[in-house]
Amino acid sequence: MGSVANLKRIVVERLLEMEDHFLVVIDPRCEGVAIPKDLIDAAQPVGLSIGRRLTVPIPDLEVNDEGLCGTLSFNRTPFHCVLPWPCVIQVSAHDEHLVWIGAKHDAPSADDLDQKPKLRVVK
Repeated sequence: MGSVANLKRIVVERLLEMEDHFLVVIDPRCEGVAIPKDLIDAAQPVGLSIGRRLTVPIPDLEVNDEGLCGTLSFNRTPFHCVLPWPCVIQVSAHDEHLVWIGAKHDAPSADDLDQKPKLRVVK
């Protein structure tokens, strides 16, 4: 697991301990993402509420080296989602937003080595 993915995991694990729920924004076009097809087809960033104390719970929520997964509810219809770390582009709780800028979906090429992903807190 790379350093950016590790940072994303640490942030998500801490928020799961501290918050009832928070927002995870993903790029649905990223390889390995499993969310409802209509959200993938929109080809726009998708915000998903994640937490251990949601109104509609996520009983199988799992955070691991690959990313997040669990059964989320979409209009009261359950769907098992898979969110690999490369697809996570933002995490927001209250007025705090962690945004990963320039994160690549694929392994970096030689030209990308000078453009490392950055983390920025936005208020």
